[in-house]
Amino acid sequence: MYGLGLVLQLFQNPGDKQLEEERRHKSLTIMLDACVPDNMREHVMDELKEQESGMWAGIGITLFGRVVGTTWVLGVAFVIHMLTQT
Repeated sequence: MYGLGLVLQLFQNPGDKQLEEERRHKSLTIMLDACVPDNMREHVMDELKEQESGMWAGIGITLFGRVVGTTWVLGVAFVIHMLTQT
């Protein structure tokens, strides 16, 4: 049962703060959009696209790390369980 909880936890946002963060980011985006001069807007958009492409690699690495960590914990717990039953 604990293992099932760990697996489900991989797909949940801790604290479920996603909605508040999204609202805050939208407000910040509107404010920053007003500050960028027209002659620099294209350069800024190109830089943001480059940064966004690298973001998905970071998310993948983070999720992979969580899966490996959870698998390691479950494996160690299983070994301990098997050793204590004998």
